[in-house]
Amino acid sequence: MRAIRLLLSITIVVSLSHLVLGRAPASPPEETNDARLKDADAAVLVQRFEQWTTTELRKMDPVGELYLQPDNGDKATDSYSWGRVVSTPENEKERRKTADPLPSHVEELLSPDPQFDARHYVLRFIRHDSVNGIPVSIYETHSRGDYDGFEGQVALDRQGFVWRYIGSRRAVDSLLSKWSGHWRKRRFVYSGWRARLRGGSLYTTDVFIQETPGLNSPPQFSRRGRMRLWNFGKTRAEQARAELQVVDDNERPLGGRSSEENERQWMRDVEDYVLDVLTRDGYLAPEGTFETSCAQVISNLLAVARFPEPIDPPVRCRVLLSSRLDLRLLGHTMLISIGSLDTAGDEATVATILAHGLAEMATKPLPITAKVAFAKRPPLELLAALETKPSDEEAVDKAALALLSKSLYRSKLEQAGLFLDGINDVSPRLSTLVPRTFAGHIGDTAGVLRQSEWMRQRPVYDPMRLGHFSALPLGSRMALNRETNQVDLLRAPLVPLVGKSFGVVPPYPYPNDAEVNAPLVSRVGSD
Repeated sequence: MRAIRLLLSITIVVSLSHLVLGRAPASPPEETNDARLKDADAAVLVQRFEQWTTTELRKMDPVGELYLQPDNGDKATDSYSWGRVVSTPENEKERRKTADPLPSHVEELLSPDPQFDARHYVLRFIRHDSVNGIPVSIYETHSRGDYDGFEGQVALDRQGFVWRYIGSRRAVDSLLSKWSGHWRKRRFVYSGWRARLRGGSLYTTDVFIQETPGLNSPPQFSRRGRMRLWNFGKTRAEQARAELQVVDDNERPLGGRSSEENERQWMRDVEDYVLDVLTRDGYLAPEGTFETSCAQVISNLLAVARFPEPIDPPVRCRVLLSSRLDLRLLGHTMLISIGSLDTAGDEATVATILAHGLAEMATKPLPITAKVAFAKRPPLELLAALETKPSDEEAVDKAALALLSKSLYRSKLEQAGLFLDGINDVSPRLSTLVPRTFAGHIGDTAGVLRQSEWMRQRPVYDPMRLGHFSALPLGSRMALNRETNQVDLLRAPLVPLVGKSFGVVPPYPYPNDAEVNAPLVSRVGSD
């Protein structure tokens, strides 16, 4: 009888799934909140889905980042890692060479329980709701006996897909405690959102993490974090084939070039090679509409430049898909991170960051290191080779100020000054989000920019004052397509939050995140 009931329930789920996928008949039958699966049958569907989605994930080669940030007042520091998510023997070798690798078994965060077994769980229906516009049923989950299971809630649709989960599990507590450097286990609540991506499959794209303070701890002393995944456009097999492709050399004329031109062309070829590798492996956004916006900002700055020698070949800008604040120079190509663009409050602040890169190219040009010149290295090693220690930054800041003071941004630099104040304030506490190299290069530690007439009139820096902010929370300005890795400005209101400059807030992906054929993930907000 139980088998017959289960078969009947699954048949009902399949027939009702047409309503979820938008293929309902012209006159769909009326729905009632009482028409739902039995709790035991729901547990079987969750088991089947979690086993299926775990298998599907291992076919892909996503890139992800994990970030954990302490609240204001906590003496603990933050933690950050990024890299390939799914563990393979090849990825494991690369992970060991990385300075801050993603923790082993990080896939635990991408599911309520990767080994979900209906025999070890009790599910209880709570209510009907919707996730990303899709009708779901919310079930409370409890593990049976001594099983170390997921305690929380799952959102199950009529097709048997789990679109969201929120709760806690001891395996995740151990993973995050060890990775963040705590010898004593901490407790965490984590919430994952899934999106329908390649081929209609569901993948976890965002996870929000909140530490649960102990009974004797101050309530504000907790940690917030997030995990974000992308690069779902290729399977692992397709990625492996792409890595075997040889980067073709550009066709060059047989004669007519000077040795200086040949040197410049060689450097450009090296730049193109590194950009191709980083783009192919999912660490760099492909060229798109936003790079055109960056190019316009650079053009606005160079229009007033008075450098002794012109910058040749032309300056380019590409976006690193990291939430860490970063700006690296690859010859005449600037790599600015999505975290820098996310937290910058306006275009003038972005211009201030890019002006520093231009000034550095002009005042102390560095040849591209031979460590990256057509060297077959893991992408994170290539990025590490581009990181340079700050030196003679006062001269660079003066050159950057000369650019900004003559540009169309000169009357809009007060917010940029607050951004620099914020960098110097939070960098000791958030040393992985705002690394020393970024703070040393961009932070204007000598005050050349902040004491200028263009920034001197900014409000007094106070991150806790209402209506005052130095930076936006992570995820405020930039949208990331999880299949194509393209980025664009997020078309939504920019709302600063008190005390959340450079902070972590829950992601709540917009319904467009779940559209298979959406050309670019975006949010549309009223002005």
